[in-house]
Amino acid sequence: MGELYVHGVRLQPGKPTAFGDVAGRPVVCLPGYPVAALSNLYLFVRPAIKRLAHLDDKPIRAKARLARKMPSKPGYLSLVRVAFREDGQVEPIMVSGAGILSSVARADGFVVVPEELEGFEEGEMVEVIVYE
Repeated sequence: MGELYVHGVRLQPGKPTAFGDVAGRPVVCLPGYPVAALSNLYLFVRPAIKRLAHLDDKPIRAKARLARKMPSKPGYLSLVRVAFREDGQVEPIMVSGAGILSSVARADGFVVVPEELEGFEEGEMVEVIVYE
């Protein structure tokens, strides 16, 4: 009937993700929690759809200084939601749980924390992928 290519990704939030095809058509299974689903949508689905439509798939990025420490779980690529402050710094929205949709409503974008890091320190410059 179909083929499963990927089941689970090292992403937080968003680990329970699958990619495959059914009858030659691509299928993406997103996580059930809204924050995890949005993370996967921005990282995988949106760029794929834009490429298929021959559109620029590069996200809007901005450099900003962290207003406070941004911890993250090592061993997973982490997408930490952030909000821009009036002084130009970004503040991590430290609400845990992939079901907390209010954290997305308050966020202006997210910072990608590589899996080999345990986050970033206060005052570090980070790259923000801005929600459109």
